[in-house]
Amino acid sequence: MTERKMVYPGDEVGEAEEFLAGPGTYVEDHKILAATVGELGFDEKEFMVYVTPAKPINVVKLGDIVIAIVDDLKSSMVTLGIERIEHKDRFVMGETHAAIHVAKCSHDYVRELEDVYRITDVVRARVIQAGPSIQLDTRDDDLGVIKGRCEVCRQSMVLKDGRLWCEECERFEARKISSRYGADNSPGVETSPIETKGA
Repeated sequence: MTERKMVYPGDEVGEAEEFLAGPGTYVEDHKILAATVGELGFDEKEFMVYVTPAKPINVVKLGDIVIAIVDDLKSSMVTLGIERIEHKDRFVMGETHAAIHVAKCSHDYVRELEDVYRITDVVRARVIQAGPSIQLDTRDDDLGVIKGRCEVCRQSMVLKDGRLWCEECERFEARKISSRYGADNSPGVETSPIETKGA
């Protein structure tokens, strides 16, 4: 718990029986969850976990790689809230609402948007339009879901046989998965793919 890392809203950061919930966190079902995007910290004296919010210091530009969270699925597009801009320690200020048209989700044919994205998925995407609205693209291999939660139990899913697997429910879910799924996506840190877990 002493090493700091980037966390997102809803991430489990501790157990309420073991730690106090500090600033930037909340308690739900005896678990301490992150309430904001930021760096996870641990106060050893107080046995407290906390999240230091990311500082908004820039606006989204054409060509930026962004980290966004899916908030809705519409008939032909996914809508997302942009959380940060990758690799430059730039957090988003100004317009943060974005969309991915179904044609920009994947190089493969997409029959249903639920086959590529689910609400609360953390997505790595490229900005292809910065105004008047923000449009994103996730067709390349390194773009797409970098963190997904099971739709049933909400636990984080792992990569298994090229699909997302819930170890709790023992079930697969379809996604447009980034080759960087599960990698450390902290600002300014170059990511690398995690190993695929075997069957």
